[in-house]
Amino acid sequence: MAGKISAKGAVITLDNSAGSPQNISTGVTSYEIQWAIESHDVTGFTDGWKNNIAGQAIAGVTLNCLWDSTATVGTWTVIRPIIGHATANTLSITPESGGLAFSGEFLCTGVTVSGSADGSPIQMGAVQFVPKGVTIATWA
Repeated sequence: MAGKISAKGAVITLDNSAGSPQNISTGVTSYEIQWAIESHDVTGFTDGWKNNIAGQAIAGVTLNCLWDSTATVGTWTVIRPIIGHATANTLSITPESGGLAFSGEFLCTGVTVSGSADGSPIQMGAVQFVPKGVTIATWA
């Protein structure tokens, strides 16, 4: 039986607004990759069960990050200028050292910034990425 693998060693890179990849791994507290295939119901009136065919791929990424305004490499510094950016930005997530990376061209659609007066770090939650362009994100 395989042991549990921690996501702590994940490597996450994201193109900044100039198209230069930046490693934002240390600022990301969690990530979620949506990877699915849409299905379409094609059940006929005389079919004995539900019948489906594969549709289009569905891909998306949600990052939760700590606020970091460090020049060039900080999460806020990299993400803020690409929200709604006209060109696609490459996002790559390698969940485990030496493993496959999920990578593709994405549009950053927004971020939720939250903070509290109790001294907790400022959070950038639900940083949403949706596919942009005709090439589907892949695991490679």
